[in-house]
Amino acid sequence: ILNKFLALTDDGLRDSEGADLILWPETAFPSTVTQPSSSHLQNRLEYFVEALGTPLMTGAYVQSRKLRKTYNSMVLFGPDGKIIDHYHKTHLLAFGEYFPGAEYVPKLKVWFPMVSDFGRGNGAKILSLGDLKLGAQICYESLFDSFSSQLYDLGAQVIVNVTNDSWYGDTAEPLIHLALATFRSIETRRSLIRSTNTGISAIVDPVARILQPTAVHARANLRGEVAVM
Repeated sequence: ILNKFLALTDDGLRDSEGADLILWPETAFPSTVTQPSSSHLQNRLEYFVEALGTPLMTGAYVQSRKLRKTYNSMVLFGPDGKIIDHYHKTHLLAFGEYFPGAEYVPKLKVWFPMVSDFGRGNGAKILSLGDLKLGAQICYESLFDSFSSQLYDLGAQVIVNVTNDSWYGDTAEPLIHLALATFRSIETRRSLIRSTNTGISAIVDPVARILQPTAVHARANLRGEVAVM
């Protein structure tokens, strides 16, 4: 998995003038991210980013040893390959990322071990890249208008969404998910950059025009410019 993303990124930047930010989808990094790095995979990623000299944001799992919880997160690596900041997903998917009521009936986690038990983030958060303020969203958090409004209130200049729609296979869901996400650009007048594992990745401008959408279930690079408000 990591080799595929490294190769795609390398191909996307070849014969170009570089980029200001590289964005990978939800759960793109196939291991737990720690600070400092404690895995060969993370070392490879950090060396890759440092060699490019380009910041990278990726979906990844982040583990809190103190709370003994794993989070579905977005991690921002700076141009030196070091972690700048991260965001933990707040709106978890019921029966996919947590079991409702398990905090009151812990036995549910034993009876239904196939249901994940992710930690919950503390709410909307801005990830800063220099002077640029990125509003972080993971997957269907783009459907909550109040969540995007909170990012706006925090000063987000661009909304960045990472998504994994592979659950839904060959259905209309990826198109519907993207269509609903465009409303957040209308409401906040902010550009949306959306990176997905299986499509549809796209750039949505502040008036909700969908630019350069990728196909579903097709490996692709998306390269473009966004309006920063």
